[in-house]
Amino acid sequence: MTKKTLLIGAIVAALGAGAIGVGTSLAAQAENREPGFVSEIVTALAERFDLDPTAVQEVFDEQAEANHEEMQARHNELFEDRLAKAVEEGTLTQEQADAVLAKRDEMQAYAETLRDTDPEERKDAMKEKIDALRDWAEENDIPPGFLRFVPLPRNGQGQGREGNGMNHFGNGMGMMR
Repeated sequence: MTKKTLLIGAIVAALGAGAIGVGTSLAAQAENREPGFVSEIVTALAERFDLDPTAVQEVFDEQAEANHEEMQARHNELFEDRLAKAVEEGTLTQEQADAVLAKRDEMQAYAETLRDTDPEERKDAMKEKIDALRDWAEENDIPPGFLRFVPLPRNGQGQGREGNGMNHFGNGMGMMR
């Protein structure tokens, strides 16, 4: 190979590595963005297209709510299917499955009451509730794996699917250990 070919290959490799590094860096920043990230986008869109920032924020909020409801419905459907399968297989009785669904609804309602609570208070309150949930499951012979229901957050700071080490209470506990 000529020196020219080697030089071109080295430049292409360096540019490729640089592009991958920048892409990785931007992806990491997007994952760890500050709470004001959405408001910065709203402001930028409003300025760029000469729109009322309040109206742009309303659109973002409406979409976030619609997405939340859709995700929650999908999550609930999958969970209910999982319980039905467990009843079919004899892992749970129908009464246990019904009790788990009622407990899920109770936990979701409770989490909603904590929505505007200080994160540290929310963490402590949910820890108590989760401890009580574990006791309840043991008393009712319900395997802990059937308590892996998580009320999805509505504050735009979702943590993705359960099992990634964090829940939306920010304590890394998930619903069950």
